Amino acid sequence: MRTLHHLRYFRYTSVAVASVIFVIETGCNREKERPSTGIKIGKESKYIEQMAADDVIVAINGVSLTREKYDDAIGVKETLQKLSKPKASAQELNSFRTYWSRGVINEYVARQAVLQAARTKNHQASDVAVQLSRADMCKLMKVEDEALEQKFIEMGRQGRALKVLLEENTMIRSFREAEHQQKLTVSKEEVDDHLKKIKAYHERSEATNQLVIAKGKAICEELKKGADFLKLVEQYSEGGDKPVGEWGSFLKGEIENAQIRNAAFSLPVGSVSEPFDTEEGLVIIKVLQRTSEVQGPTTVPSGPAIVKLGRILLRMAEGGLHVPPPSREDVEKAILDLKVKNLQNEWIPSLVAKAQIEYPNGTNFWMNAKSKKPAKSHKGMAIQTKEETP
Repeated sequence: MRTLHHLRYFRYTSVAVASVIFVIETGCNREKERPSTGIKIGKESKYIEQMAADDVIVAINGVSLTREKYDDAIGVKETLQKLSKPKASAQELNSFRTYWSRGVINEYVARQAVLQAARTKNHQASDVAVQLSRADMCKLMKVEDEALEQKFIEMGRQGRALKVLLEENTMIRSFREAEHQQKLTVSKEEVDDHLKKIKAYHERSEATNQLVIAKGKAICEELKKGADFLKLVEQYSEGGDKPVGEWGSFLKGEIENAQIRNAAFSLPVGSVSEPFDTEEGLVIIKVLQRTSEVQGPTTVPSGPAIVKLGRILLRMAEGGLHVPPPSREDVEKAILDLKVKNLQNEWIPSLVAKAQIEYPNGTNFWMNAKSKKPAKSHKGMAIQTKEETP
């Protein structure tokens, strides 16, 4: 059984949390971009799970990421995830944790490359960078600025780690601005142009969706005249349901869309509904089978009602004239976010290439859980070593 969603939506905003976590896309996964003289790989070979707290995973210009610091970094990411998504399930967190485990090392190298370059130039964080970074952190932690320090204290070890992250993010933001101010300036003309493009996009979406709605109504008319449901599914539906025409069986509580839920449990078995606008698109349902809730003594076992549905799904474009236009501030942030991303794809690798990077325990840190064989180097790792499986 599957849960049905009920809202098709479109959002175009910058992501404030991204500036706090500072996920750096280094583009360092091509070995040719790094001088071989800048990389030193030790003869030892250890998986992270085998390392002691003070074992060094990677060092950049002598500044080391130990197993203990690595665990702290994973903990910080988990804390940030819980703060931004307090309802995240244990399964979701575990999935994110697996992803983070392979990104922390590259992120550490990238961050240190920027921080060390800033210190070499004796850069001092600007007041603007301090204010913006603290505002991001306060928003994430849902506290006022004056309560931020106390919040760090209350969180103990994770709070101290978050405070360090805040200080580093402030320095990175300020240094990036100082080094590339011209590239990171968003003009009024850029915002105006983007707003025009967004408006045009929604107008095209609206035109497309009106055609889809008209098509849905026409299909309903064919069904009312006795057209074969399965034939129309094969001809029009974009759902890809298997078997063809069968959506699935659902408990009443699993159907979030109120219109679909009401139709599924009120229409006679064998009948079809009007088109419904859902997150997936325009949906026409057919009630294939339904059990009834039974109460009191009976020869039939009591149980919740279950409905088996078929559907015709017509995809719709995201957006439309019903979607409110984004604010100039949101558009400006989105443009700036893209500029920062594009800048970092060039700037960060150039800083990393100048650094002396050491992997005293090799670069193959993970063991395949099923085969217990060494895992291939993850996407961000540029080095291929003898320890790695082909």
